[in-house]
Amino acid sequence: MSAIIPFEIHEEVSRKYFDKGKDVTTWTPTNKQTTMLSSTASYILFGGSRGGGKTDAAIRWFLYDIHHEKFRGLVIRRNAKDLTDFVDRANQVWSKFGAKKTGNPAKFTFPSGAIIYTGHLGTDDAYTAYQGHEYHKILIEELTHIPTQELFEKLMGSLRSTEPDLTPQFLATTNPGGPGHEWVKEYWKITDIECENGKKFEEGGLTRLFVPANIEDNRHLADADPQYVQFLKNLPPDLRAKWYEGSWEDIDTENQYYASRITRMKAQGRITKVPIEPSLRTFVVYDIGLKDKMVLWYFQIHGREVRIVNCYANRNKPLKHYSDNQYTFQTDNDIIIEKVFLPHDGNVRSVVDDNLQTRYEKMVELGWNVGFSPNVPISDGIDAVRELIGHCVIDEIRCKEGIRALRAYQKEFDEKMNRYKNTPLHDWASDNADSFRYLALSFPEVMTTGISNIAQMQKNLFKRRKK
Repeated sequence: MSAIIPFEIHEEVSRKYFDKGKDVTTWTPTNKQTTMLSSTASYILFGGSRGGGKTDAAIRWFLYDIHHEKFRGLVIRRNAKDLTDFVDRANQVWSKFGAKKTGNPAKFTFPSGAIIYTGHLGTDDAYTAYQGHEYHKILIEELTHIPTQELFEKLMGSLRSTEPDLTPQFLATTNPGGPGHEWVKEYWKITDIECENGKKFEEGGLTRLFVPANIEDNRHLADADPQYVQFLKNLPPDLRAKWYEGSWEDIDTENQYYASRITRMKAQGRITKVPIEPSLRTFVVYDIGLKDKMVLWYFQIHGREVRIVNCYANRNKPLKHYSDNQYTFQTDNDIIIEKVFLPHDGNVRSVVDDNLQTRYEKMVELGWNVGFSPNVPISDGIDAVRELIGHCVIDEIRCKEGIRALRAYQKEFDEKMNRYKNTPLHDWASDNADSFRYLALSFPEVMTTGISNIAQMQKNLFKRRKK
């Protein structure tokens, strides 16, 4: 790929492939867009605030290779709706170069024979659907929506080329935040101080480039819509840092329910390697998801200390899958799980594993001693977590994703009123946080007076609420 600015490529391609009876509008990139588009790095992250011109540049990025008959590109977004938005914008540009859009998800076929496919991550097999395929360019929009590096690397298995004049290249666009924030930040070694003007380095024989961009870099939008710029400036501090400044640093704010407590736990060394001891009482708490994740927190009681030793999550699996996880955990660690707690709706009859059973009945059938977490308002459960968490130590490895979710759990933001609501935001962090809330609410039954003062603390909490 030649390192030239994109509008020169546009003119060259349009002369060869575009219907000369139509007009092709010249597009002028910003400085940050030019940096990204002219790079030969293997893995590029174009990430920053809202309005930085990321998607506009990503659409043009594919135009370098549409003259090659064997070129194959792939665009991936989080869900079908987000993909539709991208396809509509891409079609406005690519159709000017002769592309024909067909199918759902959309496929763009250019006059040369080059093809760009689109897909989303809203299906069960999304991360393995492209195995065995060859794509010379892959674009993932909003990369931080992918929760783990492992899932990202499954997608990257299809980024390769058997054509000597087509060099594989990956591009991601994203804003800071989301379930994949931490691994993306680590993968591109992002720090706000070092990366103000971007960062390029080699690792594992591949070059990675991070290009930061914010709305002030995109004068096309900033000048055309000053009200949107002012909206971003007027946001609460945490959102302003991410959406306007494009900051990747973590900021503890009042809208996050547990963030300051998680930060304090790290400073006190209570997020660390936690041993699993066979002699300690062991419990499991569930958050039962239908379309969402199913999350299990494993914990042990050690005097006044609550040891959070494991967090397991999955989706679209039968209850037996999670039961098997518990049996394996027992065997591997030589422990006995004393009781399994389900949320209050675990006794609702529904189709479970092709049988009309309650989840409670199914778990009993699978051999577990089962109880229920109390049915109390969400706000009471959040207070219970805040009081309990000071007595916890959490395993930093086995509970890594759960810790990230607890830290990110926050209030819903009302963009019309430009303020936070008093209700939790339902996003990627909710399921882990809900399950941990059930953990905190289950303590009055878990603990017996005399073993620890935690039980009395929780009982007093409930007494105060009843008054």
